[in-house]
This record gives sequence, structure tokens and C-alpha cells, in this order.
Amino acid sequence: MTADALHTQRKLAAFVVETKGWHYLLPVARNQPLLFTRLDALAWKDVPIAHTQTGRGHGRIEKRTIQMPPAPENITFPHVAQVFLIEREVYDLEGNSPRRSPHSASPV
Repeated sequence: MTADALHTQRKLAAFVVETKGWHYLLPVARNQPLLFTRLDALAWKDVPIAHTQTGRGHGRIEKRTIQMPPAPENITFPHVAQVFLIEREVYDLEGNSPRRSPHSASPV
């Protein structure tokens, strides 16, 4: 199951896994402040980049990367086994002016 950050709630995650037997992928935003803070504090610089994708379109160049460490023990969200961070850098068509998007981490 996927949903937006509004649905990143402990009761929903537990229901999805325990009652429905499904897996979930939920983005973590500031509506879960403790979870967001713990994920944000991970040593992301030490996690290897698992994949990079660069695309050109809509008047810009975008570079996306994903990092995927196992969920640390201090992440107490129900049934979390893995977390990931997707970052996006946006450049103009000449490759100037990088703008880094806010990061997003999600339990899987």
C-alpha cells in the first residue's frame, strides 16, 4: 500500500500489516516529528547511493538518488524493516544553479 504523508500513522501501518497482510510504503514528513527527526539524524553520508537517475525535460535537468539502509533499532514505527532517502537536485538546461529538494525518507 502506498499513501501520502497524511496517512503515515502508527495505527494504519499496524492495520495494513496485521489485519490485511499487506506491505506499505509511507513517506515521512513533519506530521510524525519523532520519526522524522530520527530518520533525518541518520548518517546518510555513510550510506552508499543505491541508484542515480538523471533526466532532462520541462526546461530543467533533474538528478535523483536513492539510499536504502536497513531500519535502525530506534525506529519504532510498526513493522518497519527498511528506510530510504530520495534526493533530487534540479539544474537549468546549462547545468547551472543546483537546487536541492527537501529530502524524503520512508519506511518500507
